[in-house]
Amino acid sequence: MDRCLKELQPIFGKVIDQLVLWEAKQNNGRKYLQSLSNLADQLHAARACDSKQLWQKSSLGQFQDLIIRLNYKQVQAMEVLIKSLKVDLMTYYDITNSIARLKLSASNVYKKHAEGISLQAAVTKTSTCPALVDLLDWLEEIERFYYNWYITKKQSLHNLNYEDIGTVNTMEKLWNENVCTRYLKDAREQIGVFLANTL
Repeated sequence: MDRCLKELQPIFGKVIDQLVLWEAKQNNGRKYLQSLSNLADQLHAARACDSKQLWQKSSLGQFQDLIIRLNYKQVQAMEVLIKSLKVDLMTYYDITNSIARLKLSASNVYKKHAEGISLQAAVTKTSTCPALVDLLDWLEEIERFYYNWYITKKQSLHNLNYEDIGTVNTMEKLWNENVCTRYLKDAREQIGVFLANTL
């Protein structure tokens, strides 16, 4: 049993490294999302003014192509941000793939030692080490939740429409919603205890 747990420790350490990388990318992406939301608001406001001919009624009305040039610059700036978010999305994809490979490695370690591990030993936990079955279940949950979060990000980016400010707001909410961290908080804390244990 101890040999199995000892071989699992570096695998779980790498899983936590991937989650830390995800969170760093998540924090970095918030500024892109905020800027994108601000630009969408500006674009929406500018086009609303144009549709009501407010530009023409102001002192700016003499500049006939002003609204066109303004809209163009706003859309160009939004496209730069979208490009950055697409790069982030590829990183999220790579992280989910890494977690899947690590889960497979953990499964292989367990299978290698399974014959020598009794059911009682597999479900027994201590103050310094979670039960083996819990560790493997948490890894399944981590893989599933983060993969689903990646898919949510991907779909919201695909559905983005500059003309519809609702899609921008929805995307910002879905990309920032940290359901994984909240749901898996206890699991991550217990994995931390496991990693701190010298076997």
